Amino acid sequence: MKKCKLYRDISVGTGMGGDGCNLVEMNVGIADGLYVINIDDIDSLVFENDSRADTSLFIETINTSQPYYRIDATNISYEMNYEDESYSHQLTASIKSVRTSIEEVLDDAVHGRYVVAFKVVGEENYKFIGWKEGLSLDEILNISSENNGFTLTFSGTTTYPQMEVDKDNFNLANKVFEPIFEPLFEVGKVVCDGGWAIAMYAVKVNAAGQALDSDNKLVQYSGKKQDAYKFASASDGNYNILGTYDQTASYNGKSVRMYDTSLCNVECRLSISPSTLNFNSTTTSSTISITSNGEWQLISSPSTVSFSRVQGGVNDQTVWVYAEGGCGTEILTFKNKIGCTADLTVNTNTIKINSPIYYPNRTITMSLSPIACCNYSATSSEGTVTVNPDGSFTVSGISGQNTQKTVTVTLSCGSETKTVELIIYGIDTSKGARAISEFCEVIE
Repeated sequence: MKKCKLYRDISVGTGMGGDGCNLVEMNVGIADGLYVINIDDIDSLVFENDSRADTSLFIETINTSQPYYRIDATNISYEMNYEDESYSHQLTASIKSVRTSIEEVLDDAVHGRYVVAFKVVGEENYKFIGWKEGLSLDEILNISSENNGFTLTFSGTTTYPQMEVDKDNFNLANKVFEPIFEPLFEVGKVVCDGGWAIAMYAVKVNAAGQALDSDNKLVQYSGKKQDAYKFASASDGNYNILGTYDQTASYNGKSVRMYDTSLCNVECRLSISPSTLNFNSTTTSSTISITSNGEWQLISSPSTVSFSRVQGGVNDQTVWVYAEGGCGTEILTFKNKIGCTADLTVNTNTIKINSPIYYPNRTITMSLSPIACCNYSATSSEGTVTVNPDGSFTVSGISGQNTQKTVTVTLSCGSETKTVELIIYGIDTSKGARAISEFCEVIE
């Protein structure tokens, strides 16, 4: 069963409408424009009397993490309907502008969800719509011969009806904010200890970061000094100093000490020696020396090597590097906490082939297929050697002779060199062998 309930300060319209409740319908002039707040920026609403939302539809305080946004509109039409235990809202406003920047702002704004506050001419406080789900925004550019204007429509369905909010929320000169203290990290307002910046002041601000005075009001309106605590060695500056602290202090969970080399202008130093390592079948480990004036770490993901450690501190440090059976070249990057980087180039080249290899008498051409992870070159002590596209090599042009001979082939790739002996048997000239050759037929 649908239930239509009219609340005080809300019912200014036509009552029942359709199969639901048409609670509010107005076409009015407004004072002070529209205040628009991103729904995600609202921390809480403080309601009348005891802060419980179910006791009142009058909002005393809007607590936000960001400032309000104001739209300069003078007339609006607004309608609210109630159906299926929810409220639908539609507010349409027109603004006039010839600035293209307005269109850019609105084009971005249509992706958000908002609550909207407006003050009807002749009323004391502001209307407030869009809580808790927020309203979407559509905008249409109206072009005429006289000017360019935009029609803005805020619409959506929410669990709360139109409410009323205390005017002081939008009278920033008199508004009292919930204060917080935050360390102030700005150039010229920190004490440096190496790469560590220590805030000279922890200042009082509201949730939007605006300066507050001793009455928790905005300094820009009150003219008073901003409340602050100071680091023990700092001057009072232009603050109303409430007390002092040391470098171990924190405010609202934020430490007064942080590592920031841009604030403290620390020179960054990081070097690796040697900067290139070459691994092969016989050289499978080596060391590098890392020199850094800040904590460092390896930020690359190595595929051919491993390290005895991948992070460290300041000063010179020796690190072992181990070949892991991979192949090829990779550039590995180290970075220190201050922000500079250094590269280590690792070349891993291996060739695997058995040696010696035996061939029958009078062999003049030989082909072999080594296991190589690089494009190797080859030379031969006799004949001609050719490296084939498939990675094998062929030795040809060997002179045939009856005595045993050895052909030496050298394969090279980077720091890797492999030598293979190709042994060609000779003819056995012993008496027994001659007798066999004279009286026996060799059957092939």
